[in-house]
Amino acid sequence: MVSSGSLEAVTHPISTQSPHKMRLPGLDMARFLAFVGMVLVNFKLAANASISEASPQILVSLSNLLEGRAAALFVILAGLGIGIGLKNALAKGKVKSDLRLRQAKRGFVLFVFGLLNLIIFEADILHYYGLYFLCACLIIGMGRRALLSLAFAIILLSPVLMLIWNYETGWDWDNLHYQDMWSVTGFIRHTLYNGFHPILPWIAFLLLGMALAQMELTSTAKRIRIAAAGGILMMAGYIFGQMSQQIAALPELAKEADLLELIAVLTSTSPMPPSPIYMLSASGSALIMVVICLWLGDWFGKKIWMQPISATGQQALTLYIAHILIGMGVMEEMGWISATGSPVIGPDLGLVFAYAALFILCCILYSFLWKRYFGSGPLERLLRKLAS
Repeated sequence: MVSSGSLEAVTHPISTQSPHKMRLPGLDMARFLAFVGMVLVNFKLAANASISEASPQILVSLSNLLEGRAAALFVILAGLGIGIGLKNALAKGKVKSDLRLRQAKRGFVLFVFGLLNLIIFEADILHYYGLYFLCACLIIGMGRRALLSLAFAIILLSPVLMLIWNYETGWDWDNLHYQDMWSVTGFIRHTLYNGFHPILPWIAFLLLGMALAQMELTSTAKRIRIAAAGGILMMAGYIFGQMSQQIAALPELAKEADLLELIAVLTSTSPMPPSPIYMLSASGSALIMVVICLWLGDWFGKKIWMQPISATGQQALTLYIAHILIGMGVMEEMGWISATGSPVIGPDLGLVFAYAALFILCCILYSFLWKRYFGSGPLERLLRKLAS
């Protein structure tokens, strides 16, 4: 449509130190969980999975919970990876101009990868990643408080764009298709503020991750502070959401259709449109998940069963492309995805999730074997070579 590990350029984008010496096992686990969530959400949307009375309620709830949050976690982890790389490089006395150049190279390569992927998968996130990275070049060396202030300013001010420009411009919502994607104005509009993961406000997730990297992530006290901040953000999102519902229910507004629609857009809890409430809530849940995974990594990072999970988290770029070309390719062959883009009644959600689980298991097996015999993932290696 979403930083230690999988995408080498995302996790330690400009560091020259061995990644094995600086990697926190918990971040690989977080990336693995984000990948699992991404597959479940994207397969559900691609297949237009149907929900019936027979669909397990736990899967319905899980699907609603993951939508928009797996990608948000990925972007925060990407910012965390950039921040870790910057911190280590600056500690070694690297020149900021050199760091900006290397960061820009990686951003450009990812942007090109994303444009190629965009041809076959309209919800691509790689070209957004590339642009996030290019934007990050401008803020290398910015302090934690400044990064957080900028992130929250973007979150709070981005709805102004929805007031200035119509968010629905270009969208065919029946098919979830952006009609003028490849026109200059359409591409800029889609990229800037009304695409799947627009720069405004999604880059706030990246800034949050970069700020997080400036904290001592091995400290128990710091982890508790991060988790507490995540809980506060989630609570704030919930409270504001409840307040907006009460406002929308006022009898005085019953006949104000335009105003009610505006309130609904600005207080949405879904990633489209990305309202401040969604951004705050998704940020909070991602922070809590990062802390949980950091502790799990400390406790179980050296266990044998963690090796396949870590290997999968370290190949997110390769697996991201694989879940489109292979995973969705098989779904199209099975008739779950319409090649013409016309609306189809998809298979039951339970069946789609069962297929997704099988695909994820195959990815885990592949990642473990590839890591054991070849090291870095194929696309991770290519990205590092092209951007070096």
